[in-house]
Amino acid sequence: PGPQFNCTMAVDRQNRWPLWYRTQPVALPDIATLNTAATRVNDLGLDDVAYTFDRGYFSQANLAALLEQGLHFTIGIPLHLEQAEDLLQRHWQTLIAFKHAFLFQGAMVGHVPCVYTLKLPDGSDCRLAAHLYYHPERREQLSARLGRAVLALRERASAESFNTLAEGRHWLAENAGNYDKYFAVTKRAGKVTIQMIANRVELSSRKFGVTLIVTSVLAGSPHQPTRELVLAEYRGRELTDR
Repeated sequence: PGPQFNCTMAVDRQNRWPLWYRTQPVALPDIATLNTAATRVNDLGLDDVAYTFDRGYFSQANLAALLEQGLHFTIGIPLHLEQAEDLLQRHWQTLIAFKHAFLFQGAMVGHVPCVYTLKLPDGSDCRLAAHLYYHPERREQLSARLGRAVLALRERASAESFNTLAEGRHWLAENAGNYDKYFAVTKRAGKVTIQMIANRVELSSRKFGVTLIVTSVLAGSPHQPTRELVLAEYRGRELTDR
């Protein structure tokens, strides 16, 4: 693989035209990258600036630093984190209910407002306004893609014969790639086979189409952005990436 780098870009909110960009090595700390971008934005004389970060930027320290600098931001939260899983479990039935859905760029999206609690460096809690979004069409697409890939691998594995467990594991490593976690190499009655683990596929599909976004707005503030604005700002980053 080629060298990896972070790309920071300033774009116009209305038409997504790029105004400025900068690439930096991934080895640089996230806060250093942010400080450079914030300085450049100030030099350009830009105001009414909103920062958007994907889930890869998230950490408790980074989130606390964003708040300390007083920046307006939206940031995606990894769904495997304990608090994210708790919010999803608590609000799932409400999230998928049709009465809480709205149209966003022609697609149906479920929405539930919630609260994300950040532990600050001084030990105190900061309650931030957050939003859970559910994209049923995206969920269906991703689930179908995963299912097709896993079933195709199962068919290929069933056509193979293995003398030892090591041979089966080697075949899986060579052919399954990131899908290897959905299979197990077993030996029964002297026969070595590769078996699909169906419940792992189902567990992976559970979070497909779900996005958790945390904002810089304090929970309970009278100045809450709309669900549409929060999603538009976050999705704007994805459009810029393309």
